[in-house]
Amino acid sequence: MNQANPESGEHPRGTEPPPDNPAAGNKPVGFSAHKNRWLSGLPLFVGIAAAVLWGPVWLLALILALGAVLALGELDLLLEAGPFGVESGVNRIMCVLTMGLACWGPGPAWGGLGAAMAVNALVSLSLENEPKAMRSALVRHGFGLVYCVLPLACLLLLAQLEAGRLLVLFCVVSVAAADMGAYYAGHAWGRRKLAPRLSPGKTWEGFWGGLAAAGVLGALTGLSGVFAQPVWQVILAAFILAGLSVLGDLFESVMKRSAGVKDSGSILPGHGGILDRMDGLLFAAPAVYLIKVLWWI
Repeated sequence: MNQANPESGEHPRGTEPPPDNPAAGNKPVGFSAHKNRWLSGLPLFVGIAAAVLWGPVWLLALILALGAVLALGELDLLLEAGPFGVESGVNRIMCVLTMGLACWGPGPAWGGLGAAMAVNALVSLSLENEPKAMRSALVRHGFGLVYCVLPLACLLLLAQLEAGRLLVLFCVVSVAAADMGAYYAGHAWGRRKLAPRLSPGKTWEGFWGGLAAAGVLGALTGLSGVFAQPVWQVILAAFILAGLSVLGDLFESVMKRSAGVKDSGSILPGHGGILDRMDGLLFAAPAVYLIKVLWWI
C-alpha cells in the first residue's frame, strides 16, 4: 500500500528486494524500524475491531462514512481533480447519505448509490461548460463512488447479517495478515519482481508470504469454530481475500505512479494516507459480502 518512488531508491512496505550484494544478506526487520506504523496502526485497529464487534450499526456507519469521505478526498488529489468545489461537496454529501441508507439494508443502500451517481451527474452537467470537463467530472465522481463508497457499504451491510460482524473482522484481519506476511517475507527473501512496471518494490516471494500468512489465519479461524463452515472453506476465503487485497494494492499503485507521489496522503504516521491503508480492503470488501450472501448462506 505504501508504494515507493522508483527513483528514490526506497521500497514500499509490500515487499522489499534484497540488497544488491547477495553476500550481505537481508537485515532483520526490527520493531524500531516500524515504530510509527505500530503506534498508529495498533490503536486504530483495536478501536475499529471494538466498533465492528460491539458498536451499534449507526456508529459503524459513521466510521465507514468518515473513511469513505477521507478516501474520496485523497482520490481527488491522485486524479488531480483540482480545488475542492461544489461538485466535490455534493459527492461527499451523497457518500454520507448512501452509507446512512445502508443501515436499512441492501435495497436502500443500492438505491442510494444509484441516486448518488444520478445527482453527481446532474451537478457535473450543470456546472461544467466544456464537454471534456463534463466527461472528466462524470467519470471521476462515478468512479469515486464505486471505488470508495460501494466496498465500505458492503461491509456495513455484511455487519447486519448473521455472523456478519465476525466476517467483517475476518476480512480486515485477512488483508492485514497478507500485508504483513508480504512485507516480512519480501524483506527476507524477495528477489523476483511481482509487477516491476506497477510497483517495483513488490516481489513474488512477498506475494506467496502474504498468502501463506492469510492461509494460516484462515486455518486457525476455521479450527477455532468461529464459523460453521468447514476449515477448508475458511482457508479458501482467506486466500481469496488476500489475493484481492494484492490487486487493490497494485491498483492504487497505478494511480500513485500516474500522480507522481509515494503516498496518497499523510494522515496516518508510518502508513501514509487512508487509501494507502484501505486499498486492499476496498477490493476484498465486496468479495467477502458476496461470500456471505452467495456461498456461506
